[in-house]
Amino acid sequence: MNAPSPSSTASKLIARIWHGVTDAARAEEYAAYLERTGARECRATQGNRGVYVLRRIKGDRAEFTFISLRKSPGAA
Repeated sequence: MNAPSPSSTASKLIARIWHGVTDAARAEEYAAYLERTGARECRATQGNRGVYVLRRIKGDRAEFTFISLRKSPGAA
């Protein structure tokens, strides 16, 4: 069952999710790159409601999930 929470009905958001992978040895470098480019740009965008950069190391790989939230056009 998927019932909307009270907070989700008050505001409409768009979530954009992007996945990326790099060598674990380059994880810090890649995280800094994401912060300098995509995360900074998303935070500066009108309607921004949050940016999350998640990282998981699995063996010799670093997996990234980039989530940006923004107000839906026409939402109150």
